[in-house]
Amino acid sequence: MATLKQISLTYDYMDEFIRLTLGENPDLSGAMYNGDFSKTLEQAQADKHRYILEAIGFRPGFRVLDVGCGWGPILRAVQDRGGSGLGVTLSPRQAAACRASGLDARLMDWKEIGADSFGTFDGIVSVGAFEHFCSI
Repeated sequence: MATLKQISLTYDYMDEFIRLTLGENPDLSGAMYNGDFSKTLEQAQADKHRYILEAIGFRPGFRVLDVGCGWGPILRAVQDRGGSGLGVTLSPRQAAACRASGLDARLMDWKEIGADSFGTFDGIVSVGAFEHFCSI
């Protein structure tokens, strides 16, 4: 199992390269081409974000928790559609990049999240981060 330090080093190490290559709120977890490879990567990722938000019944005004938010692509999609998002990540550079883009991201372990400290959410998502959540 990866340690907090290993995860932080991995994502912090590739931070600048990823954002310079794929933009300020990049999505590394693939895209939704659905067999239509005439789409650009941006279009396919937008389709994926739309699919995810539709799956949680997202509506404007929703409050969404993004566990393992990375550089904030889902947080950006939530904000662009009139909702508010809170993201958590173990990477200091990812959290800083999200905040620099006007997104609410916290440097913390998902296990520290509770209704008493963060309130409730209308939906919870986690895209491409579950491999980091293994625990006894």
